[in-house]
Amino acid sequence: MKKKVLSILLCICLLSSVAVLFSSCSFGGSKTLTLDGYTVIYADDVSTSMSEYVQAFSKDVQKKVGGTVDIKKVSSGKDATDADDFEILVGDTNRKESQKALAKIKGQGYSISVVKNKVVIVGTTNFLTLLALKH
Repeated sequence: MKKKVLSILLCICLLSSVAVLFSSCSFGGSKTLTLDGYTVIYADDVSTSMSEYVQAFSKDVQKKVGGTVDIKKVSSGKDATDADDFEILVGDTNRKESQKALAKIKGQGYSISVVKNKVVIVGTTNFLTLLALKH
């Protein structure tokens, strides 16, 4: 009987130390961005409803930031000559950061990530990009 109680207490001690160990870990780290002065970038070949949703998203971000957040359509061509360091990329744009985030998605889905100073919100379809914007 004493062995069972002792083994149970030992298990509880071990599990509590594992819980403390995992609670001190930070998975993936975090990066804080100030979005004031950013520009929301999206492709010019999206549907009207997608365009309206991106514009509403831009206004929501501007309200939360309290500063200025511009919005800009870009052509879906390969060359991005007017790329800025501070952009929020929505959907499949002509920026290499959008392409990298899209390539990391396995199958169907969306990605919200930060690449250097750019926030990338992209989905494998327009619907999934909208879901990412809602998130």
